[in-house]
Amino acid sequence: FFGSTDPAKAQVITSTSNTLEGVIPGATINLLSTSNQPVQVTVSQDDGAAVSAAQSFVNGFNTLMTTIDTYDTYNSDTQERGLLLGDSALVTLKNRLFSSIVSRSSDLSGSFSSLSEVGIKVGAGSTLQFDAAKFQEALSNDREAVENLFTFKETEVNEDGETVTTARGVGIAIDELLERLTDSDNGIIESRVSAIDRQLELNQDRIDTINEALEAKRARLEAQFAAMESALADLQQQSSALASFQPVTFSGGSSSQ
Repeated sequence: FFGSTDPAKAQVITSTSNTLEGVIPGATINLLSTSNQPVQVTVSQDDGAAVSAAQSFVNGFNTLMTTIDTYDTYNSDTQERGLLLGDSALVTLKNRLFSSIVSRSSDLSGSFSSLSEVGIKVGAGSTLQFDAAKFQEALSNDREAVENLFTFKETEVNEDGETVTTARGVGIAIDELLERLTDSDNGIIESRVSAIDRQLELNQDRIDTINEALEAKRARLEAQFAAMESALADLQQQSSALASFQPVTFSGGSSSQ
């Protein structure tokens, strides 16, 4: 019985399990045991979980940027280049991510329309900084606006029967961007990987062609050196034969008439 201690006034709720969902919007009730006395359930907002989630988002973003910078770097002292230094796809990836972070949502009508207004902003070293106190203050002032900033989404079904998003908050916009970037068919990362794979195949084909040409040249040179070696052996035999001849000497005499 829900809503009153009087069964005649209470709402009867039945369930096939000990878990009730939808009775209180946004809450799940786990039934642990029966009771002859009324049980009062108090639902409170967990601001700590929201702050932790925002901090995790910032940490995840910074970890991604650190990973990207590992490959897109140059050490002037050791002249060591990152594997993807100056790669166009990597530059595009970073620019789009930072653009999504600093963007405003014109679809929101609440108190907040950008992450910077709730304590998430780009700081030194192109990393995100999180002001937990400012975020907490934003939750206290207008929790719904903070939630909409991350989760607001409106959709409609178009003439083709497809569900399309018509309005979104910043969080949904970032999520959609990440889906596009990591799409297994047309995402920028997959496209770049495919381009690198094609380049590797072309390079391997070129290596095979060069190896075949080198092998042919090697065989030709070996044949030429073998012929030269044979000619030298013949010449050496001829020289030895010439050296075996004894010198011819002539002895002269005098005659008188």
